[in-house]
Amino acid sequence: MLDDHARRLLSGPHTSVITTLNADGSPHSSPVWHLLEEIGGEVVVWVSARSGRQKCRNVGRDPRVSLVVVDPAATQHYVEVRGTALLLDDPDYAVRDRVVRSYGLADGSAFDPPGTARTAIRVSVTRVLGR
Repeated sequence: MLDDHARRLLSGPHTSVITTLNADGSPHSSPVWHLLEEIGGEVVVWVSARSGRQKCRNVGRDPRVSLVVVDPAATQHYVEVRGTALLLDDPDYAVRDRVVRSYGLADGSAFDPPGTARTAIRVSVTRVLGR
């Protein structure tokens, strides 16, 4: 499903933009860090968010999402993945920490005050676009 260009952009430590749908159908876009996993033939993108954020509320109501990464070396190139998202509790911050480690940090504790609830967003990719 992923060609080399898409895999390179999704595997690199690049900020992406996730778009979810508000209750009125309008888009809600947020810059996020992500983690790519290829499990057998399935392509999965993980995002970690503070529980209760708008993107989490939106996915809870409508699981359709897209995620875009623009190539920082050639901004006319990008990859967009579309898919279905699933919300999972992340009480021990395992997903958050896996995501931030892929960006070169030891863990994500600097991002959250103690006791912050985290939600993992698991995107099962159904379509890949880009140039």
